[in-house]
Amino acid sequence: MEIDYNAIKSKVERERCTEHNQNAKFTKTRDGYCIKTCCEKFEKKIAKKAETFLEKEIENLLNKMLR
Repeated sequence: MEIDYNAIKSKVERERCTEHNQNAKFTKTRDGYCIKTCCEKFEKKIAKKAETFLEKEIENLLNKMLR
């Protein structure tokens, strides 16, 4: 079983910067993932959300493994 990065990607890329009306770009990398944003303010906001999304995906994965 693996972390579903596609689910995280779709959630992250749905988010939109309120100042610039731009979406974040999520890319899976060898070491995890990278998120590109239009500004630092949006980057901080989306980083927190991405962390939450990742935590939920890990929790779901662990629950599936323990069944």
